Amino acid sequence: KARKNPFNLYLLYLAIPDVMFSLNCGVTCLLNALAGEYYSKWMCNFQQWYLVFGIGANAWVNACVTRELYTMLSYGNQRRRYLTPT
Repeated sequence: KARKNPFNLYLLYLAIPDVMFSLNCGVTCLLNALAGEYYSKWMCNFQQWYLVFGIGANAWVNACVTRELYTMLSYGNQRRRYLTPT
């Protein structure tokens, strides 16, 4: 029932980039800590990639959620029925 609500899905989609970022950061930081230095040049490049991905994904999803919330609040202010996205 909770997955049928579009706003719950928005919250879920907000969490996906953060979870991916946290898991990737945890793995690379653990490998670097166990090795006592940078694990490899490839891992450093991978870390740069997922940092850019995490920042971009969060910005994009936040923009989508903000737009929907703005639309919902605008419709409420105008006393219009808001149709949830499907």
